Amino acid sequence: GNPARMATCPRDRAALRGKHATATLICMALVFSVLLSCAQAVPLNRKAQDSGIAGHFREIVVAVKSKAPHLAFEQAFQDTSSLPRSQEHLTLSQICDVFGPSPASVEAVAQWASSFGGHISEKTTCQDFVVVRMPAHQLGNAFLGAEGLVCDEEGGGCNMAAAIPPSIRHAVDFADGIGAPKPAPLSFTRRAAHRDFNPASRRLRQTQHGSEDADKKHKHGPWYPVCLKEASTPPCLKQAYNVSDDAAPSHGSQGVALFGGQFFSPSDLKSFDDKYKLTYKAVHVMNDNKESEPGNEATLDVEYITGMANGELTTTFMHYACTSEDCKPFLHWIMQQANNSDAPLVQSVSVGTTEYEYVEAMGEQYLERINQEFMKAGMRGISLLFATGDKASQIYNHKYWINFPSASPYVTAVGGVWLGELGYGPLSVDPDTTGGVSNYEGHKQLA
Repeated sequence: GNPARMATCPRDRAALRGKHATATLICMALVFSVLLSCAQAVPLNRKAQDSGIAGHFREIVVAVKSKAPHLAFEQAFQDTSSLPRSQEHLTLSQICDVFGPSPASVEAVAQWASSFGGHISEKTTCQDFVVVRMPAHQLGNAFLGAEGLVCDEEGGGCNMAAAIPPSIRHAVDFADGIGAPKPAPLSFTRRAAHRDFNPASRRLRQTQHGSEDADKKHKHGPWYPVCLKEASTPPCLKQAYNVSDDAAPSHGSQGVALFGGQFFSPSDLKSFDDKYKLTYKAVHVMNDNKESEPGNEATLDVEYITGMANGELTTTFMHYACTSEDCKPFLHWIMQQANNSDAPLVQSVSVGTTEYEYVEAMGEQYLERINQEFMKAGMRGISLLFATGDKASQIYNHKYWINFPSASPYVTAVGGVWLGELGYGPLSVDPDTTGGVSNYEGHKQLA
């Protein structure tokens, strides 16, 4: 999260009809490093302290199958000819009509829950996600026959966070939230140990070892503003990326999604704006925010996304719980967006998990469904930006893997750049935020 490390958008792999003026601003707002964190699937509008585990009951998020095959998602995503001429994007209601589940599938889930003493307690607008409240000791019976799944008979949870109940395999993509509760630490930043990034000390070393020669070599200077040699402040970034001071469209909106113990302080934001002579913009909080416990990641996210924006652009801070080690951070965020007819049009998410964790722990069907949710967001005109991570490609089981969701073909992956040799350009790609080797077949086929 060092402010001297800037972010760039190396390529847009989402093709999300990039007509939102704020998308460029959010690319530059990702000046911080990626958090590699976990989060538990919990029902809508849960607060940070809620875990989805209520006494002797479990609240299980069930992804109900779409009535449309996966190929139909890809075709609709790539071909807009079926849209009414007056529309550029689908409404949430239209998404429900085209891609929602069949009533029979929802009923199958309800009957399954009832068979084991449970019931559906919540549904998203399209009923594509439902929350089943079920006695914890019934998990083993409800998921009987699921491959590799072992559940505690006393209700302590299962050895996997997500599985598909065999009896309703025809109706669901997965059911999440069945893992054993394992308290996780609230510090989620995991940096690459081999990398020591300290711009100040590097500049000092350069000064001691012939900065005059460097001046002669780069006598025409870098193309970017001199101010970037010191820090990537919002005014300097605007100058570097030629961001005008014209007001953004009045209907524009943007948001940042944070997880676990990451909160921001409005008073810190006000001080940041005062320091850099920025117009203070109030931030709408969705779900919860502990102002007295600000985190570095959340603070940087909010300060830079608001600092780069112009005009009366609405900014939303979206926070989600993360209370166990076996949870994944994006499901309940996706659920809420799927239930929100007025979701922020551009959303920045600076967290990720290595792709193999999803493939091996959650299953390929889980990834396919999450990609469908990304496509539905794109068809609604919502642009999703994900940071690529701090460790580039990594080796696991003799294969190279990269971060997900930035590996998804349906989002925009955002990496970082360095300021060249101690502020002399050209800007170079940060090797720790690159990588493009996906070992998930569903992604490789679309690369």
